Amino acid sequence: MFDNVKQPDTHVSQLVAGICKLAGCLEGRASATDREEALHDTLKLAYQIEEVLNQQNERIAYLDCLAMTDSLTGILNRRGFQAEMQRVLASARRFKETGVLAYIDLDDFKPINDKFGHACGDEVLCHVSRVLERMTRGMDYVARLGGDEFAVLLVRSGWDDGQMRVEKIAHELNTTTMRWQDQTISLNASVGLQFYDHNSMTHKLMDAADESMYAIKKFKIQQKQEECTLSAAE
Repeated sequence: MFDNVKQPDTHVSQLVAGICKLAGCLEGRASATDREEALHDTLKLAYQIEEVLNQQNERIAYLDCLAMTDSLTGILNRRGFQAEMQRVLASARRFKETGVLAYIDLDDFKPINDKFGHACGDEVLCHVSRVLERMTRGMDYVARLGGDEFAVLLVRSGWDDGQMRVEKIAHELNTTTMRWQDQTISLNASVGLQFYDHNSMTHKLMDAADESMYAIKKFKIQQKQEECTLSAAE
């Protein structure tokens, strides 16, 4: 995309030479035509340098975006999400804001990969990303942290409202289905949540939400085992 971006060093050298030439024209007895030509060349080089610098700034912004974005789903990756969390928590400390962090882990994702292949697994991850984006506001943040783990940061949200919204997200993820090669795939997810306020720290908040998610996952596994035991007893 930016393969043709030039380095400004050559233009800078040419600009310096042009300025020296212009200065010489002004100090000497150069004709008005020579002075006008020197001024024109100098301004032209200055505009060229500005264009090159703008292209380089665009390239830097583009690379920064790539570094913060999950290449598969197009949403934030872990690095990008943590950067946004730090910014949000800094605002929370300054303005006494609150919100909710949801930590999401897909249940039985590996069997889907094993049965239908990695292409299907990738589509599942993209499908989940679209669901999360659809169920959040523009001010909220959605990320794929890695593998089949996702996170949602509900910004400037109270506990009751945030909890209700996370419950809706959990319900949607545990009832949604996806079509793949004429087959319907049911998805399930364990969703933990943690409230944040002006005292919250990024890593502690992530760890607390992660622990909440694993507690729910453990409960679901135990519940499933109990159901299997009861079915076997019958």
